[in-house]
Amino acid sequence: MVATLSLGILSQADELIVNGDFETGALTPWQVDDSADFGVIETVINDGTGVGFSGPDGVSGLAPCGGGFSAIMRQLAGGQGTQQLYQQVTIPNAIDSATLTWTDQIRNHNKPGAGGGLCALFGPSGFVDPDQEIRVYVANSSGTVLRTLFSTDPTDPVLLKGCESRAANLFDFRGQTVRIVFEQQNGICFQNLQVDDVSLDIELTLAPPNRNPTVSNVADQTLFGSTVLGPIEFTIEDGQTAPSLLKVVATSDNPSVVLNQNILLGGGGAKRNLFITG
Repeated sequence: MVATLSLGILSQADELIVNGDFETGALTPWQVDDSADFGVIETVINDGTGVGFSGPDGVSGLAPCGGGFSAIMRQLAGGQGTQQLYQQVTIPNAIDSATLTWTDQIRNHNKPGAGGGLCALFGPSGFVDPDQEIRVYVANSSGTVLRTLFSTDPTDPVLLKGCESRAANLFDFRGQTVRIVFEQQNGICFQNLQVDDVSLDIELTLAPPNRNPTVSNVADQTLFGSTVLGPIEFTIEDGQTAPSLLKVVATSDNPSVVLNQNILLGGGGAKRNLFITG
């Protein structure tokens, strides 16, 4: 006696960001869009030796936030403009969670008063929305902002701080292709952003494995001549599928004694039966 069955396939957690820690020593496959209004702005790989933050009191040999490499956005020769570092990903629909994490280090050289040097001549000091601002956001494939995950605030201190870890829940973007964008707007004076350890982790709750349906034991039966034997009662059970959805088939391993077409199945749900004609 054989019961037909289907088996489930387990899914597992996955990482959607490629080279999020920049440990390849290159920006690829990240996309860079540095649009300078004037001067030079650049997004480069930092290995902790030569590249650092720019500005009147820049930091050379800046250590990556994690590992041996990070990405840095900076300006040279008084450069101003907008800088973007982004990666496009497709978030599957059938997930239980999607969490974006990253580490950043921010330096705004736009200090107030004499401490700002020439920067103080160009406009308001500190962070200024949107001219002197850093943002992290989710955009569609055309670049339209869908949700801002982090942004600097005019009340934030401008002094160099250590690396800070941040996180955002992107579960609402399941089933969509989106861009994860790190953006720096340098409209007044020097401003720097270090980005490292970017991760977009999706997870599924693993269902227990689908186990074979079971059929209760049927005692040995004796059939005489061309008589009809039955009903022979038995039960079926399955941990994942309702008994009413299970199909039961019965075959004879000795057609010279009992032909398959002489086996008739009946009953329903968990309680089934069969009749055998000799």
